[in-house]
Amino acid sequence: MSSGVSAEEDILTIAEAIQEYPEQWLAVRVTGRDSNGQPTEGVVVGHERDKRSLRTNTIREKDLCIFFAGQSPIMVMV
Repeated sequence: MSSGVSAEEDILTIAEAIQEYPEQWLAVRVTGRDSNGQPTEGVVVGHERDKRSLRTNTIREKDLCIFFAGQSPIMVMV
């Protein structure tokens, strides 16, 4: 059974992805879930400081999990 991940793609745990890309928004194509259906591992298909840019650049991906790898980003009202 194929996982849909090519040999060139690195599968990381969510914790590894957070460590690799601190203080950035991450888009992870999920390759593993726990018994509750929560993502546990995947392939980082994008990382950006801006969530909108990340979502725009990864819109065609399937089974995607997008999250911030760090403290809650500060929202500035102008």
